[in-house]
Amino acid sequence: MIAGRVGVRATATQRSAWDALSVRDADGVELYSQSFDGPDALDTFLLPEPAPLVGAAAWPKGATSTDALIDLTDEARASGTWTAPGGQWHVALFPLRELAQNADPTRNYLNLLDDEAVDLFLDTVPGEYVRRFPWAVGTVLRGFADDEPFLASADSRPLNALPWSTTLEQELDRLGARPGPALAAALTGLGADGEALRGTYWRAVSNRYAAAYYRRQGAWMAKRGLRFISNPLWDEYGPAEQIRSSGNLNTSNQWAQIPGTDLIADHYRRGYHRTLSRWPASTAHQLGKERVYLEAMGATGWSVTPALTREVVGAFAVRGVNHTLLHASFSNEKQIVFPPPFQPVNPWWDHSQPLNDWIGRLMEACRAPARPHTALLQPQRAAETYQDTSRAEQLDKDFTAAAHALEDSQIDFDFLDEGALDDDPALRATARPDGTHLVVGHQRYRAVVLPRTPLLALGTAKTLRRFARGGGTVVVVGDLPARESGGDHAGLRRALDGLFAERSAHRVTDATAAATAVVSAGCAAATVSPHTDDVRVMRLDYGPDTAFVVTNEHDAAVRTTLTFPVAGTPEIWDPGTGAVTPAGVWRPAPFPGRRADGTAVDVRIEARATLLVVVRATGRQPLHATSSSAPVQQIRTAPHGALAVVVVDEPGTVTVAATDGRRTFEGSTEVTDPLTSVPLDGDWTFRFDREGAESRSLPLGSWTEQDARHSGTADYEKTFQLDAKALAGRRWTLDLGDVRDVARVSVNGKALDPLLWTPYRTDITDALRPGLNTLQVRVTNTGANERGETLASGLIGPVTLRPTRTTEVPLRRK
Repeated sequence: MIAGRVGVRATATQRSAWDALSVRDADGVELYSQSFDGPDALDTFLLPEPAPLVGAAAWPKGATSTDALIDLTDEARASGTWTAPGGQWHVALFPLRELAQNADPTRNYLNLLDDEAVDLFLDTVPGEYVRRFPWAVGTVLRGFADDEPFLASADSRPLNALPWSTTLEQELDRLGARPGPALAAALTGLGADGEALRGTYWRAVSNRYAAAYYRRQGAWMAKRGLRFISNPLWDEYGPAEQIRSSGNLNTSNQWAQIPGTDLIADHYRRGYHRTLSRWPASTAHQLGKERVYLEAMGATGWSVTPALTREVVGAFAVRGVNHTLLHASFSNEKQIVFPPPFQPVNPWWDHSQPLNDWIGRLMEACRAPARPHTALLQPQRAAETYQDTSRAEQLDKDFTAAAHALEDSQIDFDFLDEGALDDDPALRATARPDGTHLVVGHQRYRAVVLPRTPLLALGTAKTLRRFARGGGTVVVVGDLPARESGGDHAGLRRALDGLFAERSAHRVTDATAAATAVVSAGCAAATVSPHTDDVRVMRLDYGPDTAFVVTNEHDAAVRTTLTFPVAGTPEIWDPGTGAVTPAGVWRPAPFPGRRADGTAVDVRIEARATLLVVVRATGRQPLHATSSSAPVQQIRTAPHGALAVVVVDEPGTVTVAATDGRRTFEGSTEVTDPLTSVPLDGDWTFRFDREGAESRSLPLGSWTEQDARHSGTADYEKTFQLDAKALAGRRWTLDLGDVRDVARVSVNGKALDPLLWTPYRTDITDALRPGLNTLQVRVTNTGANERGETLASGLIGPVTLRPTRTTEVPLRRK
């Protein structure tokens, strides 16, 4: 107990709440007593006023540089005096306000810049789990996930103060700044020099935040065999917007055993997924960390479907995530704070096994090291320097535009902090040119893109020049930066002049042109023909083989040719079924910027779907199709050449060409079977699956016309005729058309696997019989309708039976 204050903490099995509290000394004398039966009891926990001063500064009115800035910190702390020279002066005093003095819920927030505070937090919170459940540590209890910690200056948070800690003063001193002038520059405009000093302040904040909070957590977890998962606040924004809330994500995420992010609310609709996962993924790639974490779908609403969940997880996987937790999996079903709940209170959860299997297969397939060839340079010094100016917003827009342009051109890439090129000691991995590569930790980049920025560190420019001199590709967007972060503007101009004396350095006008330059340098993960912006690609290192994660973010299926920058034999991996099949049609093909051939693969990717193409590093080419007018199921040798087995869904001529790398084959056949589809239109028997509901005969459509507030299941039934001739030699696919949202199908009493997303199709051949067949479809929607959000629900159709036939095409040697 100090100065009339008392601090109490419970550990392990001790009580953590009391009706009354008293403290006695060793002789039994009562030092403190409180029964907590009146509002004055709260005064016990308030810190005394007045607050001490941590800094002070003065400058003449109208000053436009730091030359006239006077540091009054020592005088203020000593309660000294200062006599102002003639004229009008601004005087800024910076008193310390403890977070506990706030009246709102943040009064118990932690000073995340302070080592001692973080150590106490670790001992109090995760430490308590370790003490109480030692048997679970490293097994059941594998680690701790963070949840959006923030600085005192965080946007949309009530603290509204510049961060401060005694340890921050030490970091400022290391960077050559004093508290008073640095705090003054953080709040007011003092010209270009003042902006530079402001940048120093925010850089110090970021460094201290990373060292005190993230590094200490990572070390604490590692010492106990646990893992720390990071989840910073506001990582959906650009680097400048993040600083006031979360500092520099590169210096923070690097200390987590599993760097991570989350997807909440409307962020997917806003497109934030395009950058969210790249911060933790880039750190993981550069430091050789195996996992990148996503907390998915928090507060996205009761209207979330399995289809949307799959779409979101696929979008994050192709951008580096390989470890996903669905939010609200374990919350109290009677009080769902951030729906949707991934538990039985959600109407479709009991039928979601295919979704869980899909996520698991995709996450495991993506555990291999990602090997992008391109780095997007993050102008971090500019992000710090231009805080609270219009340039900060523009900086983020230009950075985000570059990221979007790269991925729209099928370029996989990492974010790269410019400090890595300037030997920033706050970063664990720094950049080293090595011939045509820029080595950063475990990554070897062949191209670096610098988005439009008005300011750059001289060391960064010099490293880019050495990289370009070795043959690496450097692409700079827009006007060259004119200001150097340390004030050596002339030195920066010389370094940039030297950079563009190298043949592999390029200046382009905009982000789209930058992407074109990177593709021309051979650094894309794939090319798409015909081109579409909606296909994303990321390459993974499978040892001698290379895997490519491919996601179609378009709302319709895409038929296209993907050409990959490696030679070999391609396979298609389907995370929906776990099936691995040889690619049906492929061939060696030129790849932009590369002397050696790549591999072109003809694929169909369903709407919002993700698959993997794995190119095996085989020697000789196996016999395979190089073109076909129908999907190829198999090609094998035959006595007089080869034989292709194809799947057809309409009559006409089928042509196939093939090769084994030495010989070429071609052939055709005529399909005369009309393969006519059978529509299942008209009325269906319909019934809500609830007590007292009656069956009725209705045409297909949203059941909201019958009951707008029904959340749950409804049953549909239809009979149809197929004779033996229609069944002979054909496979039949049931196409349900539009379903909202989960369908379970049974044909003649045989239950099939649930259908959770488009296309709602399933093969029903083995369940059919000649004559009368009975089709039953149970459809389940979301929990939104019963909560007042009227969403289309049920079997909307149209429902169609679609026949296909397997046909052999003889191939003759050409």
